[in-house]
Amino acid sequence: MAVTSVSPPRAEPLTPFAIEPAVDPDGTVHAVLSPQADLPLYAGHYPGFAILPGAFLLDAADRMIRAAGAGTGELAEVANCRFRAPVRPGTPVAVTLRPDPEATRWRAELSDEHGLVATFVLGYTGRP
Repeated sequence: MAVTSVSPPRAEPLTPFAIEPAVDPDGTVHAVLSPQADLPLYAGHYPGFAILPGAFLLDAADRMIRAAGAGTGELAEVANCRFRAPVRPGTPVAVTLRPDPEATRWRAELSDEHGLVATFVLGYTGRP
């Protein structure tokens, strides 16, 4: 079965704050996410050990790519996704996104003060 699109109509972002990425001359996108410790999305994810949901990190990376001004392609793939360490409430996360030559696949590396917290690849139907 072929999947033609995995993107729902654009809903409100999971990341309830502005993301202002910097873009290097080679197209690499950088930003630091600073999720507030009292965000409702922590509730129930995991009781007694609150962590930032992985969907939040994926959404933030997608928003960063779009904020960098790369166009309007649809998110079609999340590949090689690894959540390596929990992100606790209020912990800043540095995000680096590197595009392939066509800017249709982006390799994401996310780190906190202790090291790598997540890696994944976002693939788009065209330039995002």
